[in-house]
Amino acid sequence: MASADVLSALACVAGANLRILDLSGCSRIRDTDMEEILRQVRISCPKVHTVDITGCNDQVCLCGVGICAEWVFGVDSPLELFARLKALQQPTKAATRCTWADLRARQLAGPGPHLVFDPEFVPAPNALFNALRNESALAIALLLGLSYAVRGEDQSRTFDVNNEVGETSVCCF
Repeated sequence: MASADVLSALACVAGANLRILDLSGCSRIRDTDMEEILRQVRISCPKVHTVDITGCNDQVCLCGVGICAEWVFGVDSPLELFARLKALQQPTKAATRCTWADLRARQLAGPGPHLVFDPEFVPAPNALFNALRNESALAIALLLGLSYAVRGEDQSRTFDVNNEVGETSVCCF
């Protein structure tokens, strides 16, 4: 299903008793579309408590989580979100970032709609490159502000420098 189809369907059921929006496996949704879909759900379908984005690409998941994080923290921009994530770092461990799991717990305790996706989601190693290429400030804020536990690895994945496709990109806010 394309994003335009989702937005059109939401317009038809606005204010109705829609409680779950299943977008699982919708591979044609882009991250910018996810932002519009979530904002539309929040405005016109206030009873929606769950949006399932299982199987959507990393950028869509990061954008969705970024939008929901803005709502949880009451911030208006990716820069403010990044600042809030930095403030959540443990003061005794300067190199430790807020974890993906901590952010998800805060989101699930905060205002909806709540996102459902693969519980072991970890952005791909080239996620920072993709976020830079797509100019996705929300994804960049999450990638630089969080650490991600990778199943079967001793260390968490963090994104500071991107070494994909023969180029090095350094990001900072």
